Amino acid sequence: MLIYGTGSKHLKTEQPKGIVCPICKSEDSVIMSAYSRHAHIFWIPLFPFGKTVAMQCQNCQEVLDKKNVPEQLKTKSQELKKETTTPAWQFIGLLLIALLIGGIAYSDYQSEQNFKSYLKTPQKNDVYKYTTEVGMYSTFKVIEVSKDSILVVQNEYETNKASGISDIDIDPNYAESLYMMSKKDIQQMYETNKIYDIDRY
Repeated sequence: MLIYGTGSKHLKTEQPKGIVCPICKSEDSVIMSAYSRHAHIFWIPLFPFGKTVAMQCQNCQEVLDKKNVPEQLKTKSQELKKETTTPAWQFIGLLLIALLIGGIAYSDYQSEQNFKSYLKTPQKNDVYKYTTEVGMYSTFKVIEVSKDSILVVQNEYETNKASGISDIDIDPNYAESLYMMSKKDIQQMYETNKIYDIDRY
């Protein structure tokens, strides 16, 4: 279950001088507290989305509605907002998301670089994953590498899902007969998106 919501952090409290409570008319009795609000998911702060100031009279205990307070108090409220700083930890969710996206992007980049490197320099026991003419998925394994070609053995099984490759990539599923493939043929299969991954063991 996804748990999300909002929270707040107390930043600063002030008791400005020369302010009269609009309710009980007492002087210097109003306190103002600034809060920074943030969204959270599973109680991890995602990002802040503004500040708010709460005002209360210490004499009559009334919470003041900023719509009905004197202009002087509204000005003090705005000043308090400006002089307070949003805590850095309220950005931690954005930081974690950025790190996650960056990690995924780097992993994808590294996988692509490995794939291209494996394609250029095939080695014995490399397993090539490819799509068949009818849209199924299968593999072939490198048995021997020469200058311009590779000797491979074909997997006799296919699967209708790319995620199912690990289930069929086992030694008993490979045929006994071998056949030769040129490195140009391998490159062409890659360029036409038939070969989509290479595992190196």
